[in-house]
Amino acid sequence: MSSWELFSFTFGRTYPFSSMTRLKGTNLLRANLNRANLSEANLKGTNLLRANLNRANLSGADLTGADLNSASLAKVDFTRAKLNGVDLTGANLQGPRAKVGSVSSVSRS
Repeated sequence: MSSWELFSFTFGRTYPFSSMTRLKGTNLLRANLNRANLSEANLKGTNLLRANLNRANLSGADLTGADLNSASLAKVDFTRAKLNGVDLTGANLQGPRAKVGSVSSVSRS
């Protein structure tokens, strides 16, 4: 799945994401991914601006270069996630479960 545009789309926990989901470069602007299982997903360069990822499972996901500006990330599982070059400006990081695997150049204002 490359260059998809899914504005304000609701996935939620019942959407059948599976391990190794490829959403590289996808536009998920304002997507509702509340409780979504995105473990091991390829989210490189994905636009998650203002997305709702509360309680999402991003363990082992590759978010390199992803835009999480103003995203809601309360209680997200970032265990082993790659967050190199991620933009977290204005993101809500309330209570994340994090044992992050790889982090460099993360923007946070």
